Amino acid sequence: MAELRERIVDAALALLRESGERGLSTLQVAKRAGIPQGHLTYYFPRKADLVAAVARALQEETAADLVRIAKLELGDVRTAGIELLTALVMDADRSRALLGLTIEAQEDPEARAVLLEIVEHGRPLIAMLPGLEGDERLVDVIQSATWGLQLQQLFERRSRAHVRAVVERLLVALQPERKKRRTKRGAS
Repeated sequence: MAELRERIVDAALALLRESGERGLSTLQVAKRAGIPQGHLTYYFPRKADLVAAVARALQEETAADLVRIAKLELGDVRTAGIELLTALVMDADRSRALLGLTIEAQEDPEARAVLLEIVEHGRPLIAMLPGLEGDERLVDVIQSATWGLQLQQLFERRSRAHVRAVVERLLVALQPERKKRRTKRGAS
């Protein structure tokens, strides 16, 4: 049973990556999973149930990828942070899936709740970036900027070098803010 459920979620996630929210019709998902549509509705009675399961799968996959990337030996910690964010922005399939889920969440409160879970689970992973030192405001800025860059990358399809340079400029722009906060904490 769990195997079939997982196959359905994998099929839905693959379609979401390929086609955005247009790929999330239950008929297409059932066809991709190689099952009758009735089997799909047995496991996911409402489309919202399927969307929530897909969102959770994407969140788990993203968390695992972030942890894996964060553990890479990339020289200094700043370089590791730049590479981590660049990898996220360059992953068009993940960005397309995130955009599709965002569109689904507009109409579906359950999908919205899961998307908000993704945001919350992403914060501690972003906080692992060097120099953030648990600064929630900077984590919010980086998370928002990364999502914006992911969307921009879907449309502009810039080179990895270009995206990396934008990420570097973002982190450089945040440095004065980090220094200000450290100075204030040290003075207290």
